[in-house]
Amino acid sequence: MKYAYVVALVLSFTLACGGETYPERAIRIDKEGNDEGCRCFFDDLGYASVEACQSDPTGQPSDHVTACANEAYASNAAAIGAQFECQTDAREDFVECFRSADCGEEAVTACEEAEGAALDDCPVSDDADIAAYLALFDACLSERVGPPEAACPDTTVMTGTSTLDTTGRGDDSQSEECGGEGAADVSVAFTASAAGTYRFSTAGTAFDTVLYVRGSCDGGELACSDDGDIDRTSQLELELEAGQSVVVFVDGFDSTQLGSAVLEITAL
Repeated sequence: MKYAYVVALVLSFTLACGGETYPERAIRIDKEGNDEGCRCFFDDLGYASVEACQSDPTGQPSDHVTACANEAYASNAAAIGAQFECQTDAREDFVECFRSADCGEEAVTACEEAEGAALDDCPVSDDADIAAYLALFDACLSERVGPPEAACPDTTVMTGTSTLDTTGRGDDSQSEECGGEGAADVSVAFTASAAGTYRFSTAGTAFDTVLYVRGSCDGGELACSDDGDIDRTSQLELELEAGQSVVVFVDGFDSTQLGSAVLEITAL
């Protein structure tokens, strides 16, 4: 990934120093990281100014997500706390490093590499303990927002930027090649107005996305993307004929990756 400043919300924390909860700490670090990314690369993300980028509420966690993260973590802190705390420390160090890099690409890359090394040194929780946490989180969120009605496509979009939301949706689909298993997803129908190449991007989304396109809801996969050129969002390009309709799926990397999502479709 070229830049990793858009911080995917780490949903699993408990009390930290000074009475700040770990969800609050994660959200704070996320906002600080996004602000630094906006300061340096607002134009790459499609914003007209630093201020417009920093004030965009897209991807901010809902009260439901934060409450369920707190609840699930409280039941599993002894088993998974060391890993999550270490990962958050590494992310906070990355944001500080990014701030000192003063928008230099090589310096930002060095910060990213340092974060990767720090994450490699973090303790790893048992898969069963992580699964227990995720199961409690999913159950809590389902109880709060209710199960979604299965539908495909969920809506129709045109070229331009659309705001979608996967919160409370089911794991109705996943990519054959790029992932998305266990994560909430949303599907949209798109029809090409002219023959040519179209770019599909989730840049500006705060969570880790998986993006894929099919000829129909149950049709074969035409293209997919996990991580694009910027951060942990996704981008792909696809040749379409005039009048050709496809279904675009915006998915999360795993069940913790959900919320408000940006889908931008551009005719190249």
